[in-house]
Amino acid sequence: MTLEEENEKYEILDNYRKQLLKDGYKKYVVTINKEFVPLIDSMSVEERNETINEIISLHSDNVNEKQQMKQITKGVVIGVVSLIVLIFFIPAVLWLVNLSFNLTQNSYAEMENNFEVLYHKKK
Repeated sequence: MTLEEENEKYEILDNYRKQLLKDGYKKYVVTINKEFVPLIDSMSVEERNETINEIISLHSDNVNEKQQMKQITKGVVIGVVSLIVLIFFIPAVLWLVNLSFNLTQNSYAEMENNFEVLYHKKK
């Protein structure tokens, strides 16, 4: 390849990059593992961009899926805890209210009995 051909190649690439930057694209520098260098070198600029964008899209989908699973897990945990509270806490509260009423009723009955005994002793 002559120097003029190489300069022309870089000029075409430079114009392509300038157009992408005008269109709102952003340019990043990435480091590629050495085992992938021949593959990347064999690709055209468009293929590289498509490949990298596809990888980023797959990664983004994976992250979104993990976040959705976390939300579903959180919802299931909240549901299970709510169910346990409903099954155990509400009957326990009702039992305590019943016990309180019974103790109050027994206390009033005992006070009434004590008052009657005291009243009869004074007569």
